[in-house]
Amino acid sequence: MTPTKLTKYQLKGLLESRLGYAPHVAELTVADLNILRDDDLREALLAWAANEANQPEVGEGEHTTRTLCASGLTYPAALIMVDWLRTDPATAHRALAARM
Repeated sequence: MTPTKLTKYQLKGLLESRLGYAPHVAELTVADLNILRDDDLREALLAWAANEANQPEVGEGEHTTRTLCASGLTYPAALIMVDWLRTDPATAHRALAARM
């Protein structure tokens, strides 16, 4: 069963235990994940939280969670990047270009 909501403490714990995020980084990431705007992103996060292997592919333009993870982002970070690509594409593209 997929949860319908995660508390910030549950999500922080998942980031720390599954992905090795430092507590401070996990808190910053949780803040970004809590403001995901689109249903497909929130649903993908819940699916991942229920089962780490379940990583639904969502994207914006040529960037998807799959391609972003292949470039080194964690799945939650890829969700944040897709959200950023949707809300501020110019800045997000510059950030991606600087990473590569």
